[in-house]
Amino acid sequence: MRFQEANLHAKLVGRLVMGNFVVDQEVVTRMFPEGPGRLEVTGLYEVAGGRIANAWFRLGAKTLDRPAQ
Repeated sequence: MRFQEANLHAKLVGRLVMGNFVVDQEVVTRMFPEGPGRLEVTGLYEVAGGRIANAWFRLGAKTLDRPAQ
């Protein structure tokens, strides 16, 4: 269901490549149960044979959008 969210968007803000490992820093915009907001995500990918063999993710704190006044 998450990928069906109307406002779901990930923005890549940084990438580091070391051999067969890639580290991405992203800001994800999405709808939380409390309302719309953003979340920082770090993804670590292990690449083998030109494909992602393993992936790990760490989630930062979410920031909710302020309601319109």
